[in-house]
Amino acid sequence: MLAGLCKHQLNRPRTIQTLTTSSSRRPPSLTSASCSRWASRPATKDSGTIASPTVTTGIKSLVDQVDQIKDSLRSAIRELSTIVDTVKANEREKRTTEKEIEAIRTKLRQIQNVTI
Repeated sequence: MLAGLCKHQLNRPRTIQTLTTSSSRRPPSLTSASCSRWASRPATKDSGTIASPTVTTGIKSLVDQVDQIKDSLRSAIRELSTIVDTVKANEREKRTTEKEIEAIRTKLRQIQNVTI
C-alpha cells in the first residue's frame, strides 16, 4: 500500500480507515531506497506487522472518547425517561382532577335545583 508513496505523502494525516487497514499489512521492504520511518517503527506481532505507538495511543484515545459519549447518552436517556414518566403521571393526575371537578359541579347543580 505504501510502496509507491513519497516522503511527503507518508507525513500527511491518515484517516481512521487507512490507519486500520495499513496496520494489518506488511511495510515495503527495508532497503536503502525505502523510507527510513519504517526502520524506526517497532514490530508488534510475530507475523511481522508494524504498529506505531502513536496510532495505538490515538485509537485507544478514540475508543475512550466513544465510551464517554456512550455513557453520556445513556445518562441523558435515563433523565429523559424520568421526565417522560413525570409528564405521564401529571397527565393522569390532571384527568383525575378534571373528573373530580366535573363530579363536584354536577352535585352542585343538583343541590341548586332542590326546592323547599
